[in-house]
Amino acid sequence: LDAIVNAAQYEPDSKPNKKGTFYLRDNLLRTGIVGIGAATVDLMQDSSGITGFWTDGGSKVLAPKPSWLNRLVFFDLKGDTVNAKTNAFIKDLQGDFIGTSGCPERVITDPVPGAPDASSDGKVRGLRSCPPGQWLQERGKHTLFTWENFGFYQAMTPLLSAFVKHNREDLFLELSNATFKHWPGSEATPDECRLIGGKQCPKAGMNSYEPLIVEAFATDVMPALQVLVKELENLPIKRCDEMGAGGVCAKTSTVSGIDVAAAATRAMVDPEYAKNTLKLTDRRGAVNALRNDGNKNAQVTPAYLITGALSGIDRAFDAFEQQNPDDKGQRRANWRRARSQLVDQFMATTGAKTTATFANPTMSKMTPVIVDILRAQLNARCPRSFTPPYEKCTWARDDLAKHAEETMTGPLASVGLDMADAIRADPEGRRQLGLLLTYLLDKASSNDALASMLASANDMIQLLRDEENLVPLYHVLATAAEATEKDKDGKVRKSMADAQMALLARVSGKYFDKDNKEICSREIDPNQVLAVALGNLVTPIDDGDFKGQAPVEVIIDVIADVNRIDPTQPYEGTLEKKDYRSVSQNVVEFLTDKERGLEQFYEVIRQGTKTQ
Repeated sequence: LDAIVNAAQYEPDSKPNKKGTFYLRDNLLRTGIVGIGAATVDLMQDSSGITGFWTDGGSKVLAPKPSWLNRLVFFDLKGDTVNAKTNAFIKDLQGDFIGTSGCPERVITDPVPGAPDASSDGKVRGLRSCPPGQWLQERGKHTLFTWENFGFYQAMTPLLSAFVKHNREDLFLELSNATFKHWPGSEATPDECRLIGGKQCPKAGMNSYEPLIVEAFATDVMPALQVLVKELENLPIKRCDEMGAGGVCAKTSTVSGIDVAAAATRAMVDPEYAKNTLKLTDRRGAVNALRNDGNKNAQVTPAYLITGALSGIDRAFDAFEQQNPDDKGQRRANWRRARSQLVDQFMATTGAKTTATFANPTMSKMTPVIVDILRAQLNARCPRSFTPPYEKCTWARDDLAKHAEETMTGPLASVGLDMADAIRADPEGRRQLGLLLTYLLDKASSNDALASMLASANDMIQLLRDEENLVPLYHVLATAAEATEKDKDGKVRKSMADAQMALLARVSGKYFDKDNKEICSREIDPNQVLAVALGNLVTPIDDGDFKGQAPVEVIIDVIADVNRIDPTQPYEGTLEKKDYRSVSQNVVEFLTDKERGLEQFYEVIRQGTKTQ
């Protein structure tokens, strides 16, 4: 009712043949609608011919239901010839029209400055002078009555109660206005998308999220959120309020999970917090954030950074598709499908409400570890960034971004992406890679591939920390993996990696004639003996003294044993530094010796497969 009281007027001054300006609030005061006088619910219903109050008939507390207000505001004064009592009541109370927020505001001197709800400055605000077509009865004709037929008011009651409980109904109105402004998409007509002053809405397309919203309300998302809120309310979290020397917290307090979630949400979306507390910019130092309509928000927030990154990905795909029209959006479709599958793999859940769990059990184990690692790193490197005055964390904002950029734009990442793209374009290669990853990562597999891979990965991480000894090895690997190119004399210099791949392709390749018929006599290995041998080489032995070990492991152990500095000494599986040197020298000699090493073996193969 307050919204109607503040916005309604009898008739604008420009309309002739009226008694002048007469305000709804003044008339309501005279009839006792705000508690002055003897007006009761029965009196209001009998006088107006409209029924529908929350209080009983004898009550002086006039709390109209939405249905009463709908009929009060949208009664057809000019077209109705049956309800004479209602017509006269509404015409004398508020006039033919009620203004909307899309109309220019008029501020006048309060004719009843002593009223209980009068403003301290003696002014009345919220009055509107609307052009034709912009009055409430014209812009929203019959709209509110739809809500009465589909349970809208009952469904909205719990949501509105949250705002009413904190006396912040204004936030609900702002949310409604923002939704109205950004809901229509590019398909909206000018009349469907008009704002204050005749401006067009940004056509941001929030309606495209409607299927997602429908799914969220139709599934257990909302009940799960309710359960989460209850859990957060009872979850105590220790917070550091003052950091001491050496990155050690000197003062703590305990807050609830709701407080932490609210603070995190504010940090993600509040522009004022991002500007004054975080002093946030993007990695190029800009404070503006681009919106869907092409305009810029004055202050970037973490949420805008995320949406900006996603928009940047879309722009990159747009540019690629313009340069490669034959792609027909396949790359973008594959990217979105892969992104969706990653989310399903790591974030999918089973069960509902209190029984819900991650389908991938590693999530519940990984997340606390990752959080602890990040917290430890931030405390060690940026101890003053958690408490006022919130010093800038150079390591997190600048160093990490710089290192990530150097890595992603470096040759290793570029070659890796090129290789992944080549595999993506080859259906059989993509299938085989999928089979390999499934073999290595399937925790339900009967083999020990996953355990072995995790152990090897752990060993590799430990080795990677030894930068002093690994840098020379990196140079060797880089030389072996460098691209095939021509030297200054025009001769092709094939890298070791390319040469090995070419050898494997030549040995295991198949020959087909012009009719796509396989000619086995033209193939080096028509029975794919090499593939079988390599498979057997890494397949664990079932029985005997070497049960559980793959043949390649046995061969490596034999090489290490016989090429030690003193093979006559007992071998317990552990080598000394001088043993590693001896083994390495013997392996190098075998690989490079042209008379009794691998080079001679290559020559034998070449002569044996030479085409006559």
